[in-house]
Amino acid sequence: MDVPNLKHCALLLTLATSLLLTACSDNDKDDNNDSQEKIAVQVGPRPLFLVRQIQDGELIPSEYANAANDAGLKIIT
Repeated sequence: MDVPNLKHCALLLTLATSLLLTACSDNDKDDNNDSQEKIAVQVGPRPLFLVRQIQDGELIPSEYANAANDAGLKIIT
């Protein structure tokens, strides 16, 4: 594995961890699921779904989106 792929994997792992931690911490704060969106990172034939709350106007950081694109993955919002 060359260094750029390692960087992409590290960024995607950071994104996944951040999304999971946010989903866990926000779970007890709000029982209203209207504002939740699903985010999926597709690796191979099966996507890994991460559910978190998206604040109005919040965007996925471009470095994560670029890393996913460079690694051949899709981020689905």
